[in-house]
Amino acid sequence: MDNPHCFIVTGLSGSGKSTAIHVFEDNGYFSVDNFPVQLLGPFLDLTTKAESEVTRVALVMDLREPDFAKLFLPTIRALRDRQHDILLLYLEADDRVIRNRFSATRRPHPQARGEPDLAVAIHHERKMMQGAREAADLIVDTTDMAPHLLRSRLESLLQTTGLPRKLHFSIVSFGYRYGTPTDVDMIFDVRFLPNPHFVDQLRPLTGIDNEVSRYIFAQPVSTDLLEHLLVLLRFMLPKFVDEGKTYVCLAIGCTGGKHRSVAVANALAASLGDGGVTIDVRHRDIAKG
Repeated sequence: MDNPHCFIVTGLSGSGKSTAIHVFEDNGYFSVDNFPVQLLGPFLDLTTKAESEVTRVALVMDLREPDFAKLFLPTIRALRDRQHDILLLYLEADDRVIRNRFSATRRPHPQARGEPDLAVAIHHERKMMQGAREAADLIVDTTDMAPHLLRSRLESLLQTTGLPRKLHFSIVSFGYRYGTPTDVDMIFDVRFLPNPHFVDQLRPLTGIDNEVSRYIFAQPVSTDLLEHLLVLLRFMLPKFVDEGKTYVCLAIGCTGGKHRSVAVANALAASLGDGGVTIDVRHRDIAKG
């Protein structure tokens, strides 16, 4: 399955777009940061000519360009109408993390424009970028990702996410103690399942360990839950494909994100198999408890 001819990376300042464009460049993409919207059409026309040696493009486009908010979405729609293969990747993070990142680098926020309050600049940018977020094919929340984790995540997406001809289904486990993920489509709460945390020999382990998984799924309530979730997902995922969705993310949450949510997420992925959908599993909070 071919990758899109053009990935456009957009999103919030401080969310990791510079890291992202380096990942694309390292994977053989012709990559440009802060690319002007008005040049996108002529540039893609040139790269799709038969004599062009550029086969894959990755461009960062965002509010650093003054006309971005006005021109971006109409330009993308027009180019897709002309059969250009474009996939929008949107990066974001929560306000606290963005503030910390700008404080660490001591660089001004692009939307500050003399505004001394960084929180105001972040809020303004988030509001201005809402339309691009809603139009995105993929949304990645980098709140809990160091640069090497973001790199790994994007390289995984490059391997599994082609054109919107096959749905990419992502399952993420998390702990409610650390907040709910923001870049997901569905959340299931499994805190009602028996908790290995209260079993002394299981507490230091995680849901990846066989002992923990066997303990959880030895309980009828756990096997019933898995059966019901599989029935629901086997019904829903083909409907997402029919609607032309390219990416769906399901979050499974327990108290700490270490035992129950991890085991259920792994069991779901193993039971669903391929079924015309690519699947990846990520355990956000497994190392925190």
